[in-house]
Amino acid sequence: MVLEEKAEKEAMLVPAGTGVVNTRLRALFDEAGWVEEQMHGVESLLLVRQLVEEIDKDCAAVLAKLEAIRQILVNRQAMLCNVTLDAANWINSCRNWGGFLGNCHRPRQRERHGDRPLHIFEGLAIPAQVNYVGKGATCTIWVTARMARWR
Repeated sequence: MVLEEKAEKEAMLVPAGTGVVNTRLRALFDEAGWVEEQMHGVESLLLVRQLVEEIDKDCAAVLAKLEAIRQILVNRQAMLCNVTLDAANWINSCRNWGGFLGNCHRPRQRERHGDRPLHIFEGLAIPAQVNYVGKGATCTIWVTARMARWR
């Protein structure tokens, strides 16, 4: 599955080059852009490539990381159970749900975005006959007023 994801991400670089550049640039300006880049941009391709290497080297360590992710995502404080049953089945259901909820872990503090900053100037080589180039900037305008004395 990881190799399939890697192949899909690499295949999308050429036909969607302008979108890839746009996603990469937007990641520099706000958290939503950063998340989009992490999930669907070049950064996600780099992470999938790294994951392929880690699986080849130490599959048990990758499994441990996935278990840690499961513990963060499946936690009893964020869980909502919506059950519609008759009274007779409710008692049995409560026993089963109690065991399931008892196995859920408590959440850990989430990390802030930006722990892996993007490069300001970068070039990425892809096997294409077209170059995709982008430039992004923020602008701060300072306005100063001079007071003149009128007589």
